Amino acid sequence: MSRSTRPSPRAEPPAPHALLTAGLALAAAAAPLAWTRLVWSEYSLPKLVVLCVAALLAALGLALSAEGSLPSAAELDAPVLAVLGAAALATLFSSDPRQSLAGHEDGWTFGLWQLALYALLYHAAARAGERAKKTMLKAGLAGAAAASAYAVLQALGLDPFLAASDLPTGGRAVSTLGSPVYLGAYLALWLPLALHWSWDEPGEKHFGRAALSLIAAGLAATVTRAAWGAALLGVAAYAALSGKLGTLRWSAKRAGAAAALSLILVVAGSFALARRRHLGEETVRLSIWRTAAAAFAEHPVLGEGLDGFESAFRRHRRDDYIRARGMEFQAHAHNDLLQALATTGAVGTAAYAWLLCALALAAKRALDDEAGRARAAALAAGLLALWLTMEANIVSLSALACAALVAGALSRPASGAPARLAILRTAALPLAAVSVFFALRMTAADRDFRLARQAALEHRLQDAVSRFKEATAAERCSLSYREAFINYLGSLAPTAPGAARRGVVDMAASLGRDAVDCHPRTGLAYTIRGYGALLQAAAGDLSKLPAARADLDRAAESDPSLLSLLRLRLGAAKLAGDAEAAARLQSRLSELEALAQSRRG
Repeated sequence: MSRSTRPSPRAEPPAPHALLTAGLALAAAAAPLAWTRLVWSEYSLPKLVVLCVAALLAALGLALSAEGSLPSAAELDAPVLAVLGAAALATLFSSDPRQSLAGHEDGWTFGLWQLALYALLYHAAARAGERAKKTMLKAGLAGAAAASAYAVLQALGLDPFLAASDLPTGGRAVSTLGSPVYLGAYLALWLPLALHWSWDEPGEKHFGRAALSLIAAGLAATVTRAAWGAALLGVAAYAALSGKLGTLRWSAKRAGAAAALSLILVVAGSFALARRRHLGEETVRLSIWRTAAAAFAEHPVLGEGLDGFESAFRRHRRDDYIRARGMEFQAHAHNDLLQALATTGAVGTAAYAWLLCALALAAKRALDDEAGRARAAALAAGLLALWLTMEANIVSLSALACAALVAGALSRPASGAPARLAILRTAALPLAAVSVFFALRMTAADRDFRLARQAALEHRLQDAVSRFKEATAAERCSLSYREAFINYLGSLAPTAPGAARRGVVDMAASLGRDAVDCHPRTGLAYTIRGYGALLQAAAGDLSKLPAARADLDRAAESDPSLLSLLRLRLGAAKLAGDAEAAARLQSRLSELEALAQSRRG
């Protein structure tokens, strides 16, 4: 008998470890939905915690996957590393390196830590197999649909957690993201994929149609013009890139339904926008952009420092902005390119531009593959929609994390694995593990801070002071915690009896020392230390007055138009008997108060 000469079946490559799929799905679906009022940063810190846990699972999945189950390199590895390298340089030479590393407090979106997490998620998604990518994308659609359902409930006045008064003007939905702008950008990213799922995913069209309906309704509930326009352009881009535009057959019934839906959206949007009080929004945006340009001109090579836009804004804040918005701060330039220029300079902006161009080329290559063209078109259109919103608005941690996942799903394996790219594989697991540790520690401190604020409002003095101490001890370098604590102590000092008053002002003074140690180039740190010394001087220790005035004057170099700081400097000048300085400060204070009071309603 002769042996068969038929070729043996080709062995399938081993599948990636299940933890990789679990981590990607958790990041796509659960991170945007994470929200709790147990912490002060209720809309951002819970998302960061979930994102860190998801990154840890994905990193473990990468490490445990069998040899040969994952590609060694992906298309965007080099530009992603270039962005991280430029961000690290901007952090090293930042005016506030600690903030640049961890991100601006409360937002936790644009720091070096967060950028590294986005890179890790891209790295994991780009190397996942087709089945893992599809699971991740479906989970992301499910999360977006759930967030949209909550947004619709808010728009209808049926929110079980928030009162209508807690929502922005006009009852604009915020869902679990905390802002209609954040929600709109996040949903614009997922809308083209939902449209694709409703048309082209075999056996999943009912899920796709349900997700599409909810996401479209959620977008409408945000009443955000930038998100609406970006989402519509994203849908148009999907139709054009996928080839669907020429195959649509518009029956009279479908055309009528589309026209009716468009009319409803226009009428509802016009009504809601008429109720909004953000008059002069375009003027405000132009003022912010001019401030960003001034910040870039001041530090053109590496910028102010990663996520340091607020520092530049405080220094360059314009009178036309004060007239429109009063003493509000801005932590972002409301334009991605201007943000990059202001915070990372020409070096960081060049790296970011490389990443955008590389992503566009990756999308083109994916579209050239006829078999996967429709899904690639949806992913590329979603990224385009998100980028368009970033030209006029700030986006959130959730949107950028999901964008990293979508970019990973769009990317294809690259030939070869240059040694310089090994850092993406080597650093993933330790980065994720350290991230989980610090995110949980920050959460515990933020819980104490929330309880401290609540106790202060309820006039439970001992409990408030105890909780403030715990929060500032756990997060020694948090300026927002120390600023709130010293303001609280300052409100107690005038009415405290003699011995107790001395304890209060000494406690306030100790807050400033740690603030300056952690942030030696940040104006707010000197404001806190100067305020503590001023409280000591007002309590009778006039030897502290020169130090108080020096710190407050130094703080004014970083924030010359802050009303509260001007009042502190005026109080110090009066206490020192410096009539000339007091008159000058009073004149500027009156001028800024008049500007702020003329703020448009």
